Amino acid sequence: MRLLDPLARRTPSWCSWQMTLSCATVCVWLALTSLREPSAMLRGNFSLSSFGTPEEVIWWAAHENECDILMSLALDRRLDINWRNEHGCSAFYIAVVKGHIDAVQTLLGLNRDDFDYDLVCPRALDASPFWAAARAGDAAMIKVLLEESPCDFEKANRHGIAPVEAAREAGHDDVVLLIERRKRKLAGVADWPSYKPPSREKLPSIPSVRPP
Repeated sequence: MRLLDPLARRTPSWCSWQMTLSCATVCVWLALTSLREPSAMLRGNFSLSSFGTPEEVIWWAAHENECDILMSLALDRRLDINWRNEHGCSAFYIAVVKGHIDAVQTLLGLNRDDFDYDLVCPRALDASPFWAAARAGDAAMIKVLLEESPCDFEKANRHGIAPVEAAREAGHDDVVLLIERRKRKLAGVADWPSYKPPSREKLPSIPSVRPP
């Protein structure tokens, strides 16, 4: 019985089809890689207009924590800093959700009067950026927002759930503590009640006794 050589079955047409499939696979991989790494594309030698409008570039810069690009474009007051993508997320919202503290501080440093720090995301049950960070338990981000932004840390979502309630339900006690401490500070209440040591009564003197 003669054994068939697998290589003998590779006709020229079969090889051509295999090469075409390989090229297509490489092209798909390159496309997916570029989509997964928009930060590299933002810093590449190409026109930023390939990302769309300047507002879209600002959004992607916030998404990828590219602070230099974010600052250079967001300073232009002719651009809509509150622009939201098709999912209803603004640049500030996506920077907070992604945990990009540098991008968030860059946006906060713009000092633009038209900046809406509490712009909600309709597809996230009308959650504000602060609400999303509280629910996610990002204590570092919550600390930055409480100390450096004028955001409304009590703004509830569509169902009337406040950020502190969302954090408590998710078990993020550190976030709850930060928010409650902020509330007490604004109300003029000390973090800890004043502590007074208990009064010590003077003990009677013990008479000296000579050893036997």
